[in-house]
Amino acid sequence: MFDPEQITDYDRTVPELQEFLVFAIMVAGKRADLTVKKMELLKEEMRVKRSWFTRFKSKKQVNAALEATKVGQYNRIGAAFAALGKKVVDLRYCSAEDLEEIPGIGPKTARFFLLHSRPNERCAVLDTHILKSLRERGYDAPLSTPSGSSYKKWEAVWLSHVPEGQEAEKDLATWTAKRMKSGKPLLPKGGRDAR
Repeated sequence: MFDPEQITDYDRTVPELQEFLVFAIMVAGKRADLTVKKMELLKEEMRVKRSWFTRFKSKKQVNAALEATKVGQYNRIGAAFAALGKKVVDLRYCSAEDLEEIPGIGPKTARFFLLHSRPNERCAVLDTHILKSLRERGYDAPLSTPSGSSYKKWEAVWLSHVPEGQEAEKDLATWTAKRMKSGKPLLPKGGRDAR
């Protein structure tokens, strides 16, 4: 099962990449520890042995499994899983734009997947923690994740403050610092939630 304590891993196998993308889709707006528990229930419900995507062939089956495991966000997650069951996506080489073509995957989820599964990715996961950090630096950054050209604008602003090659580390450090300031409990080092 996916380990949210070890979010950055550049050596995942194809089944592990599938599992990480499933996590990235499911964790949006939720706690990582609870998402992993829901994933385990979903894995059992869908009888996933190795490949998640082969179990996503039937939209009806996907929706039934999501409801049985009380995952929430059924329309968004169900649409993403059904599309992944039909579309061939090479998770080793796809771009953020390729992932964003899948219903239910936006720029933040796509970049979260890429940043923490590939070395040398120059992108930003614009969650509330990153955006708050930009506001603290004097920028008029939005309160919630932007989309389209606005996402790319704020991504470029954030990356102007991040040394090349340190994007994943800076992402985790910013998230950890903001969580500590908020007084919310942290996952063990390297863990993430509410992406």
